[in-house]
Amino acid sequence: MLSDKLRRCLFFIGFLVFINNLFSQNQHVFQLNNAWHFYQADKAEKHNATVPGNIFTDLFNNKIIEDPYYTCNSENLKWIENEDWIYENTFTVDEAFLKNNHIELIFVGLDTYAEVVLNGSSVLEADNMFRKWKIDIKGLIKPGENTLSVRFQSATKKGKELAGKLNYTLPEGERVFIRKAQYHFGWDWGPRMAGCGIWKPAYIRAWNDLNIENVQLIQNSLNKENARLTLKAGFNSDISDNIEIEIIDNETEKKYGNIVFPIGVGPNELSYKFTIDDPIYWWTYDKGNPHLYDFRIIFKRDGEKIHEFRKKTGLRTLELINEKDSIGESFYFKLNDKPIYIKGANYIPQDVFPSRVSNSTYRDLLEKAKWSNMNMLRVWGGGIYENDIFYDLCDSLGILIWQDFMFACAMYPGDEDFFNNVRQEVTEQVIRLREHPSIALWCGNNEIDEGWHNWGWQKQYNYSADDSTRIYSDYKKLFHELIPEVLEKEDLSRSYWPSSPKYGWGRAKSLTRGDSHYWGVWWGMEPFSVYKEKVPRFSSEYGFQGFPELSTLKKIAPDDSLYLGSKVLKCHQKHPRGFETIEEYMKREWPVPVNLEDYIYISQLVQAYGIKTAIEAHRSAMPYNMGTLYWQFNDCWPVVSWSGLDYYHKPKALQYFVKKAFKSVIIVPEINDNKLIVKLINETGKLLRYKMIISLYDEKGDHIYSYSDDDEIIGDKKDLTFSKELNSKVENLFNSDKQFFAAIRIYPENMPVIASSISSSLPKDFKLKNPEIKFTVKESLEGKLITLRSKSFAKNVRISLKDDDLIKIEYSDNFFDMEPGTDYPVLIKTSEDPESIRKKIRITSLYQVQEKLR
Repeated sequence: MLSDKLRRCLFFIGFLVFINNLFSQNQHVFQLNNAWHFYQADKAEKHNATVPGNIFTDLFNNKIIEDPYYTCNSENLKWIENEDWIYENTFTVDEAFLKNNHIELIFVGLDTYAEVVLNGSSVLEADNMFRKWKIDIKGLIKPGENTLSVRFQSATKKGKELAGKLNYTLPEGERVFIRKAQYHFGWDWGPRMAGCGIWKPAYIRAWNDLNIENVQLIQNSLNKENARLTLKAGFNSDISDNIEIEIIDNETEKKYGNIVFPIGVGPNELSYKFTIDDPIYWWTYDKGNPHLYDFRIIFKRDGEKIHEFRKKTGLRTLELINEKDSIGESFYFKLNDKPIYIKGANYIPQDVFPSRVSNSTYRDLLEKAKWSNMNMLRVWGGGIYENDIFYDLCDSLGILIWQDFMFACAMYPGDEDFFNNVRQEVTEQVIRLREHPSIALWCGNNEIDEGWHNWGWQKQYNYSADDSTRIYSDYKKLFHELIPEVLEKEDLSRSYWPSSPKYGWGRAKSLTRGDSHYWGVWWGMEPFSVYKEKVPRFSSEYGFQGFPELSTLKKIAPDDSLYLGSKVLKCHQKHPRGFETIEEYMKREWPVPVNLEDYIYISQLVQAYGIKTAIEAHRSAMPYNMGTLYWQFNDCWPVVSWSGLDYYHKPKALQYFVKKAFKSVIIVPEINDNKLIVKLINETGKLLRYKMIISLYDEKGDHIYSYSDDDEIIGDKKDLTFSKELNSKVENLFNSDKQFFAAIRIYPENMPVIASSISSSLPKDFKLKNPEIKFTVKESLEGKLITLRSKSFAKNVRISLKDDDLIKIEYSDNFFDMEPGTDYPVLIKTSEDPESIRKKIRITSLYQVQEKLR
């Protein structure tokens, strides 16, 4: 990860861009991101603090606690959430600054229960991590030195206090009363670190005459001839005057009006409608160009510029089609009137302490989503509403966002104060995010409706009939009334889905209606093959765990803890039966290594093949199934989890498998009734001509037979047919009970080769011989090119470099199968020179792991 110093530098640069876009000549901004101190409420000793930041990182930076992520340190830090903490800043202003008519103190994010005190006067009591707070301090700020204190009350204690006021217990205890990132209270992939802090920027804004609070571009309609947009601007003004507005396309310099509007004293809302002829549509990157219009919006008074905003927007239509049909109830998205198959994953916050995620880290992760051929990420409801940079990047990269509101896996209170707080939170977030073309759907919550109907809460908490009625009534008021009311007022352009999934995975209806979270695999211990039998209309959650790379574990564990069953590894596995479940599935089909490095390798293959099975089953069922979002894309700390990318963004085998399974053209081989069956799936929307080669290899990996054919596919799916000779060869191999492998390669016109393979037996029974893989390394324009060649068929070839925990390195492919006599190029992005790579390279295949166990 980046150093704290570099992270603060990058954040500061981003904040300057933010400020430059927001303010102008008649506004003055006093930043409050420096010179902060913190201390424990009942102790006097002060320490330097970082803003934006968090109490855990501040304690760590001051060497008061050890790294929360290292070894089992997180287990020893629970005392922090039970303490009250005070942050202080002393700043100086001059008389000239105080002459401004309006002076406002603004906190973009306070986590969570905070009393703000300026020069001894209490000016704010905050109670929501997800809200922005603005306070008029004109009469309280003074010339010279000013003291600002933010006094954080323990969210845990406050939550327990609120919970104690009810005569029944809500599932998940105190966290549900606290409008704070729910994962901070621990999840089955993350530690409990429910701290506090000023987690987003803080500043003082002064202005005279008028202030423009926000400017947005809202799309009203779109067709091939034109797009109709509305410019919305909110003002506060001390004067009655005329304001002139210019809207200029930054790319073409075309002007969309030069309009004069009268404004009066007090709040003003301005709306101006304009039309773009021959609009360029925004598409997901896999379907076209995610084109963004780039506008300069200039505000003038008496002919002089007073404000200038830069606004980017994409023009598209997007709707969720959820209609009854002959099977049950559809669930698919139409982008620009065309059904689109969704491929992606569930996204969680990138750090337990989100304020330290840099813009470059956001970019790296989202570019890896595109590299993985994903066109959607689901922002899961137990995390945070992400920073603007996240949505800006998704807009530009052409990645859709399923946006949960921040409620997950629990029932929530229904009192007036809680509802009012949530209403303001939802309103602010919808207004902030609604102009992003990447936002595809608003979703009320994660798994709450399913939990209420399937998880046995009523019995577990011994609810009376009246209790149950009250709790579920509060649920419906929040997710079926309050949030829809806000959306009806602030954003009618998107669909709303009250709860994901619609039905629990144990119910038959979950496969025929709406979206589904299928956890029969993992939680239900069902085999991976069940993914082929239980295919839903849209799969918004399913998953399996795999270990992160050994190089990742080395960052959080000393060498003497790097063994299976160590206490440190157990501290970085948050599922109660995680290790047992991984090993149970491993034993069913795979060899079970005894050393950690080989165990990591096999665990990643178990995970990768399992999720590949699901993705291929989902895509093969198109258009019955129209989307697949696996759990989960990323991690918030170094951990054994369901992710494909670990905390340091290092891909597991899963991510390489996903990249191939999400391509626009894939092949899905199966062996049924002693026959080889291959499905070809084509999402290009075009006629696809191709050459196909199928090669058979014996149990040692030696070549038996090859078959080739030229063909084409016109639609989106095709079952390939083969010659009698190939079918006879396969049948004879089955009848002789000989183990064999079938490798299929498709060479489409103007596209890279597509490859897959299948075997007649389980991996634990493979009898492959040493493939004797050789390689060359040379420089290329894009990095270092490694070319590999084997003497016999090789399974799951993995490339790594010795000491890769000490260097930054990326591979274009990994964990792949190799056919003998064929060159396999792998591009490596690293600062290492070719000679260093030759010395450090390590090549592993399934053969090497099995050989150690023989």
